Amino acid sequence: MAGPKSRATISATVITLNEERNIRACLDNLGWCDEVVVVDSVSSDQTVALARQQGARVLTRPFAGYADQKNFALAQATMDWILSVDADERVTPELAAEIMAALANPGDVVGFFLPRRNHVFGRWINHGEWWPQYLLRLIRRGQGQWQGAVHEVLLADGPVRHLRTPLLHYPNLNLSAYLARIDRYTTMEAQAWYAAGIRPSLWKMLLYPPGLFAYEYIWRRGALDGIYGLVLAILMAYYTFLKRAKLWELALHKESLPPP
Repeated sequence: MAGPKSRATISATVITLNEERNIRACLDNLGWCDEVVVVDSVSSDQTVALARQQGARVLTRPFAGYADQKNFALAQATMDWILSVDADERVTPELAAEIMAALANPGDVVGFFLPRRNHVFGRWINHGEWWPQYLLRLIRRGQGQWQGAVHEVLLADGPVRHLRTPLLHYPNLNLSAYLARIDRYTTMEAQAWYAAGIRPSLWKMLLYPPGLFAYEYIWRRGALDGIYGLVLAILMAYYTFLKRAKLWELALHKESLPPP
């Protein structure tokens, strides 16, 4: 007679760079996992020391892109399932319980989407792209890979399901910091587009920003979040315009250079 089936084991992975403000609270909420792996991009603050104090296995690796860094973290995990978490995210006890219940009988599922709830500019955002924001974050080991230069996504090699308990996200950005992040991310996206052979389009520069604003603010009911929804919809429209403008600038300079 077969004995009881052993429970599924879970690794949690976190990539970091100067996250001393977040790492302790993040890892405090991962104590139920069988293993925690932190891949640090050569932080200059106390991130590494704090992570080790929390019992994490810490590996230092120069940053080579978000997807590349997260794929490296996946490769270091040794348990049955891997939960990928950012340092500014929190796995609540309720979410941990739902994950364990789901993994008790996953069937042929190889991954789970988690609904992420965002705390932006001091309050929870309840509409638009910000809620519910479903992200694939839980994967069977060897059954998924991260892709994308910025806003990287985890892709599964099989069936997936959705969980219901939110993953909490505290980006802790003021408007100036948010704009600085937009500037950094749009540069990276424009460079990735250009390297992939994508060239600028005047029509997309004209139509995508107002279209995205209308989608977020009206169709996805961002207006119900009041001034917060308005500001976020404008920022998203600005984001999509800026990355296309940077692609145009990149093409302008590259294509005006004399051949080598």
